[in-house]
Amino acid sequence: GRWQAVVFSATPIVYVYSLFGPLALVAPLTQGTGLLSASFVVQRSIAWYAAKTRLWGVDFGANYNSLAAVLTMAGMATLAWTLARGRPPGLAGPAAAAPARVPAAPSVPTGPASPGWTLRRPPVAPAAVAAAPRAPAPRAPARRLVGALIGLLLVAIVACDAAAFRPAPLLHRAGAIGVVQAAYVGGATDLRLRATPAPGQETMRLVTFPVLRPPEQPEVRVFVDPRYPGPDSTARGVLGVLDHVRAELRVRQDTRPVSAVDVGGLEATLRDVAAAHGMILVMMTGSWPAEVFSRDLDLVSPWIGAGGTLVWGGDEIGYYSVHQSVNFDPRDPASLRDGGPSRLLGADVVDPGKVTGRNGDTPTDLARALNLEFQSTAVGVLIDPLTAAGGRVLGFTGAGYSSISVLPVGRGRVVIFAGDTYNEIPIAHDLSLLLLSGVFSAAGDVSYTDVSQARLGQGGDVLWNPDTHDQRGSRVLVAFDPAPEGVFFTSLLFSPSG
Repeated sequence: GRWQAVVFSATPIVYVYSLFGPLALVAPLTQGTGLLSASFVVQRSIAWYAAKTRLWGVDFGANYNSLAAVLTMAGMATLAWTLARGRPPGLAGPAAAAPARVPAAPSVPTGPASPGWTLRRPPVAPAAVAAAPRAPAPRAPARRLVGALIGLLLVAIVACDAAAFRPAPLLHRAGAIGVVQAAYVGGATDLRLRATPAPGQETMRLVTFPVLRPPEQPEVRVFVDPRYPGPDSTARGVLGVLDHVRAELRVRQDTRPVSAVDVGGLEATLRDVAAAHGMILVMMTGSWPAEVFSRDLDLVSPWIGAGGTLVWGGDEIGYYSVHQSVNFDPRDPASLRDGGPSRLLGADVVDPGKVTGRNGDTPTDLARALNLEFQSTAVGVLIDPLTAAGGRVLGFTGAGYSSISVLPVGRGRVVIFAGDTYNEIPIAHDLSLLLLSGVFSAAGDVSYTDVSQARLGQGGDVLWNPDTHDQRGSRVLVAFDPAPEGVFFTSLLFSPSG
C-alpha cells in the first residue's frame, strides 16, 4: 500500500545519511554558494561519525540504521501478508463486479422515402437485469511462489538478526597493544607483546623504530588561502588535504589540533619562533606568499631553525613567491627561483627543473610498513645529497630521486612531497600515517611484521624478534590495522633491557 511505498523510499535515505549525519544532506550548498563551507560540513560529519553512543548501536549512526532496518522489515512483512491473502496492496474489500453492459436500442427506419433517417428508441433501464456475482478467481500458483519466497527472505533476516543480537548498550571495544617483555638479545629485540584486535580486524601491522626522545603531538596548521594560488595545485586540493588529514586523525582518536590559516595566520605563525617547536606547518600550494618569503624577506628559515616542522608539496620549495591575485603569476618579481631551494634546504639537495610524470617505483621499508602511496618524484629531491645532509627517504625511490623526504634544518625539519598536489588523497593519507606514527622522530631503521587473524584470535601473547640494526635505546612500537577501511591505530614508547 501507500505506507509501504513511503517506508521503502525513505528508509534508504535514513540509512545512508545516518552514516554521515543530517548535515550531509546540505553538502551541495557548499559548491557555488556562500551559505556553508565544505570544512564546516566535513567537521560536523566527522563529529557525527565519531560520536560516542549509549544506545544499542556500535556507533552513533548505527542507532538510526537499525531503525531504518526495522521499518523496512515491517514493510516487507505487511506486504507479504497482503500478497498471501490474495489481495493487491491498496485494494480494500472484494473486487467490484464489472458494470452491466446495456445493449444499444434498435434503430427503426422511418419509411422508404427517407432511408437516411432513423428513429432511435429510448433505452430501457435494465431493472430486471442484475449483475451476477463473480466467483472468486482461484489463487494463481505464481502468487503462492512469490509469497513463499518473501516469507523465506523474512525468516532469513529474522534469523540473522536474532543470531547477531546483543543486549544494549553495545560496548565498542577498541584495539590495544602492550609490551609484556622486551630485551636486546644479540642483534635483535626479543619482544613479547599482548595484542587485542579491534572489532572486525583481520590483520595487525606491528612497526618499531628507535628514537632519541619521545615523539610529540604538535599542532598542525594548514595554509589555505585561495587569494594566493600556486603552480601544480588547486584550491580544492589544498583544502582537501586539510579536511582529509583532520578526518584521518580524528577517526583514529588523535586529538591534536588541526586548523587552517590564511596569509595573516601564516605570518603570525612564522613570527612566533618561540612556539615553533610545537608546530607543524603544511604548505601544499607550491608557492610562498611574498609577505613571508621573497627576495627581500625570509620568515621561514628562522622558524624552521627554531624547531618548526614544515611539510611542503607542489613545485620546488622556495622557487615561487607570489602576491595576492586571482591567477598564479609565474613571473612575479618576488620569486627567488633557483635560489629558493638552496636558501631553505642547502645546496644540491634539489635538482633544478621538474619532470612531470616521473615516479619512484621502489618503496622503502617505511613505505611498506605504513602502506604509503605517494610516488611522484617530479621535483628532483636527490637521495645522495639528502642523506649526506642527514636526511632520510620516507616514500618511494627511482633514478636517484625520492618521493617523500625529511631533512633536518637547525632544530627543525622540512618534509617534502616531491610532486603536484592536485590529488589530495594520497598526500593526506601518507601525511596522516607519518604524523600518527611519530616517525619524524625516528633515529634509525624501521622493522615491521603482520600478525594474522588466526594469531589474533587466540587472545594470547605475540612473540616478535625484530632486527635492531645495531641501534639500541628507547623504541617506539606502532600497531594498526593495515586494511584500507581500518581505523585502529596506536603507539607506545618502551625501553628494552640489555
